[in-house]
Amino acid sequence: HDAATAPWAAAARLALERFERGAPLLEDFEPEVMTFEATFAFLRSGGSLARMCDGELAAMDARAAGPMVRDPLLVQNLQAIASLGVDGCPAFKAAVVDVLGPEEQFPAPRSDHREWWQRHSAYFADVVKHSFPPGTFGNGFLSYPPDDSPLGRQAWVHRWEEVFANKSI
Repeated sequence: HDAATAPWAAAARLALERFERGAPLLEDFEPEVMTFEATFAFLRSGGSLARMCDGELAAMDARAAGPMVRDPLLVQNLQAIASLGVDGCPAFKAAVVDVLGPEEQFPAPRSDHREWWQRHSAYFADVVKHSFPPGTFGNGFLSYPPDDSPLGRQAWVHRWEEVFANKSI
């Protein structure tokens, strides 16, 4: 492997090992989800994030009865990303939603988002509990501005501009 791919190859090997032996089933596992600001700080410092929220969680769980076709390769890849965990690649985090977390973490309109996630909390918390190893996760709500006012949206765009400043995508 060359220097650029060596860290990813190691992370992929670890993910495959964890996928093959299965994620631990921990009844008392509650994910620790970073705050919105801490997740942005992680990204600004060069970290990478895989947002694994409702669609991804439902796609990786066979119990979901949604209008989707489950491509086995997609399911396998989502499960491998989830099983990579916090120690597989220090510059990578999966981002999930703390379904029972504080209202401040939910994007605008906060009460609507919080109500929807809490109504579905048992299902999504169970998918996270059975698919992800214990650890700290990024905040999956980064794709929504936390404040829907014009100034709030402007601040959110500025945070993303800071993440991608001086980087090639």
